[in-house]
Amino acid sequence: SIRGNTNNAVLDSSLTDVSLIIASFNNRNEIKPLSDFALEHEIPLLSATYPNDGGQIENPYFILINPTLRTHLEGIYNYLQRVYPTSTMTMFRRKGAVEDMIQNSFADIAKSSKSVPLKIKTIELTDSFTTNQVIAYLDSSRQNIVICGSLNENFGINLVKSLSETKKYRSIAIGMPTWDALRGVDRNIEIVYTTPYHFIRTDKLGLDITNTYRNKFLGRPSDMVFKGFEAMYRFTKLLIKHEGALMKNLSDKSLKLFNDFDIQPVRPYSNNPNAIDYLENKKLYYIRKMDGQIRSVN
Repeated sequence: SIRGNTNNAVLDSSLTDVSLIIASFNNRNEIKPLSDFALEHEIPLLSATYPNDGGQIENPYFILINPTLRTHLEGIYNYLQRVYPTSTMTMFRRKGAVEDMIQNSFADIAKSSKSVPLKIKTIELTDSFTTNQVIAYLDSSRQNIVICGSLNENFGINLVKSLSETKKYRSIAIGMPTWDALRGVDRNIEIVYTTPYHFIRTDKLGLDITNTYRNKFLGRPSDMVFKGFEAMYRFTKLLIKHEGALMKNLSDKSLKLFNDFDIQPVRPYSNNPNAIDYLENKKLYYIRKMDGQIRSVN
C-alpha cells in the first residue's frame, strides 16, 4: 500500500514487480502518471472509485470500475427506451458546459440508437427557477417523465421539490448518478437513477464488514469502505485464480461479493479502429426510490 500522490508512487521502483495496481484517485490529474507507468510496465491498473478516464488513449491496462458520465447517460437513455418508449419527456437543465455535454450526449445516443429515438423536450432554467416555471411544462392528464439534465445538486434537489409539490401532476424524476448520494430527495415522489454499486448492508457479509469496521474505528463504514473491500478482495482473488490471465477474466462472476461487473473495451479517443483506449465497467443498476424506500433494483 502506497499513500500520497501518484508521482511518488511512480518513483517507487518496487511497483515494477507487482502484478496489479488498485488505485483510488482523487482528481483527473493524478491518473496519467500512474496510468503511463502501468502501460509502460504492462501492469493492470484498476481505478476503483473515481469516475473519470483521465483521457486515456490506447492504454488497454487501465481499468475503470466506476463508469464515466457518458456510460451513465447511455444507460439512462436505454432504460427510458425500454420502460417508456412512447412517452413524451421533458429534460430540465441549467446553463453550463456539463449541461451542454449531457444534452449533446443524449442527441448523439439518439442518432446511433437502433430503436425509435425518444421524444425529449429540453428546457433551460435559471438557478432561481420557481415551481410555477416547472409545472408550466407538465401535463395533468398523463404521467410526466422528467429528466434532470444537470449534475448540480441544488438544481436537482429544487427540481424534485417542485415536482413533489404539484399534486395535480403525476411525475417520475429521472436523475443523474450524483443522486445516489442525495438524502431525502425522493420525498413524495418516485425517482430513478443509475449507479454501478448496490451494497446490501443487511446480509451476513454486509453486517460482518459493518461490525468489524465499527469495532476497530468506532464508526459506520461509508460506501468507500465497501468499494475498497470489494475491489481488493475480488480482483486480487481473480489475479490468483487466473495466473497470468487476469485481463481476460475481469468479469468473472465466481468471486462476486456485492456487485456484478461487465468490463468492456472502449475507444472514445483513438482514431485507430483496432485500438483499445481503456477498459470500463458497463454494468449499471437502475434504482427506483420513493420516501427513502427502494422500490426496485434492475
